[in-house]
Amino acid sequence: MFKTIVIIPAYNEEENLGYLIKEIEKFYKEFDFVLIDDCSEDKTYKIAKNSGLFKEIIRNEKNLGYGGALIKGFEYAILNNYEFIITMDADGQHEPIHIPKIRELLENYDFVNASRYHPNSRILTDFPKDRKFVNMTFTKLLNEISNFNITDSFCGFRGYRRDIIKKLNLKTMDYAIPCEIWAKFIYLKPKMIEIPIDLIYKNLNKEMPIKDPIKRLSYYLYVFSKTLLDYSY
Repeated sequence: MFKTIVIIPAYNEEENLGYLIKEIEKFYKEFDFVLIDDCSEDKTYKIAKNSGLFKEIIRNEKNLGYGGALIKGFEYAILNNYEFIITMDADGQHEPIHIPKIRELLENYDFVNASRYHPNSRILTDFPKDRKFVNMTFTKLLNEISNFNITDSFCGFRGYRRDIIKKLNLKTMDYAIPCEIWAKFIYLKPKMIEIPIDLIYKNLNKEMPIKDPIKRLSYYLYVFSKTLLDYSY
C-alpha cells in the first residue's frame, strides 16, 4: 500500500490552525499530516502539538521562507518513502475535503494542481486584487509557452508523485518556488490535471514580502526565466 503525506508549511498561523485541525481530524487516520513550523513566533507549534493529529511537526530553527519550508517537507517525504505527496497551506484557503480526490488522481497523474480560478470554482470571499493580477499575468505567460492550460499557477494545494519531486531538485526559498517548479515542468513534462477548489481568503490584509505587485511579478518572472535557462544546460 503506497503511503500518502500531506505537508503543511506554517508561519504564525495560530488564528487559522484551529479551523484546519478540526477539518483534518476527519482524515488523519487515512493520511499522514506533517506540519513544517517555519520558526513561528506565536502559538502555532503548541496548538499543532496539542492536537495530536500530526505524524510529525518539524520546527525550523530559523525562518526559511515558504519555499524553504516546502523543501524541508519534500525532503522528509522522500526520506520516509512516501509515494504520494500533497501540499496545502495552513491559512484556511484550502479545504482538506479535497485531499482524497487529489490522492485518487495521483494514481494516474504525476501532478495535480488545485485552482481557485477554475471556471467551476466558487468565489466564497473577496480576494486581494493585486495577488490575482500577479497570478493571472504569470499564468497567461506560462500557458503561452507551454501546453499546460492551467488557471491558477500559485495555489499551494497540490499533489505530486514521489518520482517527480525527486527530479525537481528545488532551490527557491521564498514564495517564488512555484515559478521554479513550473519552469522545470516545461522540461520534465509531467502528466498533470487541474481540479477546481473554492476561492477562500481568511485574511485579506496578509502582506506579501514584496508589497508592490509589479516588482513582485518582475521577481517571479526572473526566477522563472533563470530556472529555464539554468535547467536547459
